[in-house]
Amino acid sequence: MEVLVRYGSDAQKREWLLPLLAGEIRSGFAMTEPAVASSDATNIEARIVRDGDHYVINGRKWWTSGQAIRVAGS
Repeated sequence: MEVLVRYGSDAQKREWLLPLLAGEIRSGFAMTEPAVASSDATNIEARIVRDGDHYVINGRKWWTSGQAIRVAGS
């Protein structure tokens, strides 16, 4: 949610923040890496490196979601 507040476009904010504030959808955050058992962001092992006009991300993540709660554009 904080990322959208700071960096989201007006359209993204309307799409996601307004329904969140209205209690129509839920939000979640998880930092998960198989070899790091911590919620301390300084322990994150994944790295991002700029490569010209692109970025290369190296790391291993385990993802979580609120599957099918809401699909963008629906």
